[in-house]
Amino acid sequence: MICAKCEQPMVKGYLPALRAPVIWLPEDVKPPILPIYLPKGGIKISETTWKKERKESYYCHECNIVVINLPPLNKRVQTKGMF
Repeated sequence: MICAKCEQPMVKGYLPALRAPVIWLPEDVKPPILPIYLPKGGIKISETTWKKERKESYYCHECNIVVINLPPLNKRVQTKGMF
């Protein structure tokens, strides 16, 4: 994959989900106490809970950014509630 910012090659890697899903949260939202809940405005990045999973990602050394492909919209955005 080529970096969209600097147009240099990116290094393929992964984000591990160890027993809990990987989620993204807006900076003003606290993480959930239990990993089975997705707070309002959160985005679920990994698909599963309670098993090990790898989410493919790419890292740019030049820009120091990580890029991931998200699951389909209907599987990642919730207003609140369980995964």
